[in-house]
Amino acid sequence: GLSLVSDGNSAASYFQSGGTNQTTSVVVEEGSAQITLNGGVLADNDVDLTAGYYGQANLLQNGGAHMIANALTIAGGAHSAQAVSPATYTLNGGTLSARFIELDADQGDSVFVQSEGAASAGTVYAHSVGYYSAHNTVGCHRVRNPASMSRRRGGPGVHKVRRPSPTCRLALPAGEIELTR
Repeated sequence: GLSLVSDGNSAASYFQSGGTNQTTSVVVEEGSAQITLNGGVLADNDVDLTAGYYGQANLLQNGGAHMIANALTIAGGAHSAQAVSPATYTLNGGTLSARFIELDADQGDSVFVQSEGAASAGTVYAHSVGYYSAHNTVGCHRVRNPASMSRRRGGPGVHKVRRPSPTCRLALPAGEIELTR
């Protein structure tokens, strides 16, 4: 697998602008850890973006294709209620496909941002039990191009969201779906 783990005194990064990288898993854990995909194909079974004690975790996709056979998990973290760290997947271009996308804001902010490109998922699951109250948000912001996302009932491409946080929002071309508790 591809693992990027950082602590408060170091940085870890991975940059891909072309070619194909096929791996079993991608793990990006806290601190100054970031994957940047500008082109090519990144194919894996599972992706875990986990923020925590030492800081945030980020995956920035500006182009290319990211194909996840199973789950993309975006989990926010925290050192304390005053030191909450977000985990963020930013899709500025290219395509993202995953069987499941989990936005886990139990301990910190979990954010998926899409400004361009196309995202496809069989199930999107967002939750926050709110250990640190106001600091726990699940964000699905600025989804402008959900070509392969569907609002139909049943079948592939349907978003099932259980126990959403108060701030989970999916913006669609013809409006917005806001999920509340």
